[in-house]
Amino acid sequence: MKKIVYFAIGLLLIGLTGTIVTFPKADTLKAFGLFQEDKETAPEQDGSRNAPDRDRQATPNDPDGIIEDFQTDLMEGTTDMVGGILDNVSEIVDDAVSRDSTDDPDNAKSRRISLSENLAAQGIRNIVIDTAASDVKLTASAASDIEAKLTGKVRSGIKDNELTPLLNKEGDTLYIQTEREKKDGKSFRADLALTVTIPAAQSFEKLSISTVSGDIETSNLEMKQAIKLETTNGEITLDRAKAAKIELNSVNGSIEASALKGEIAASSVNGDLDLGLQTVDLAGDITAESIHGDIDIVLKKNQPLSLEFTTVGGEAEVNVPDMDFSRRTDQGIAGKVGSGKYSVKAATTTGDFTLE
Repeated sequence: MKKIVYFAIGLLLIGLTGTIVTFPKADTLKAFGLFQEDKETAPEQDGSRNAPDRDRQATPNDPDGIIEDFQTDLMEGTTDMVGGILDNVSEIVDDAVSRDSTDDPDNAKSRRISLSENLAAQGIRNIVIDTAASDVKLTASAASDIEAKLTGKVRSGIKDNELTPLLNKEGDTLYIQTEREKKDGKSFRADLALTVTIPAAQSFEKLSISTVSGDIETSNLEMKQAIKLETTNGEITLDRAKAAKIELNSVNGSIEASALKGEIAASSVNGDLDLGLQTVDLAGDITAESIHGDIDIVLKKNQPLSLEFTTVGGEAEVNVPDMDFSRRTDQGIAGKVGSGKYSVKAATTTGDFTLE
């Protein structure tokens, strides 16, 4: 289902971008006879009551203005359409993953659960958490085991052993899942939250957390290679994390991250991106992309960086001391501070961009 959502939104965005980028200019339209060359017109009489109205109307003498007005109206209309479609997608995803929830009249009787599963962390280098519709929270503790705890509300007829989180170790990788299927093919999922605790003293290589409809929250993480957090319909919150590469993806939801060290890649289709990096030195390049949301990045002062921002219909505000700008247009900004060691690349379609 997640792939279907990504595919549908991808087709929508490709169509939007292609329409805006490829719409013909006035010179092209003239070649097909859709606009005529300027011709002399009789001067207007002074005091004409209709003159102001005629001044406000677009004329064939200004074809570029007509095209620009059309593109502006097209962008505004399409932006509203994108927002509406994404809201509908959010409702569809929530409905699809909650068909078997306790809100169903057939499942009126419910009970609360608190179930946990433990596994020795020795020999585990990678952790993969995959859930269809649960909020996920990951924390580090002084314990030596990895614990997965599932809490929430389920139908009273469901047994505990049918809900206990699945911990499956394959080689040096631990897979944690909460979704199970009944004999009739339906999910046991109801209103659940998954909390995973890992040993703070142990060194891990990679962490991956994925959910279709749910928020992801984690902090105080250190992985040697990679941290990847992604949700289709939910928010991502990450505080104090270090890895060679940190990747944060949300289709319909905001991303808020702070004190990250490493190469950072963050993207959202319908949501804001907020990267607060003012307390750490840059340790890698930054890439931030949003279609229908704003991007805000706060950096520590005197960081050597090169900036490249592009947009279709957004605005930009850059307040970085000693920034040497090489380009400042309605379509983007480029500049450099010091040696420009680390690149900061940001792109929006309709969202605004702030860097300070």
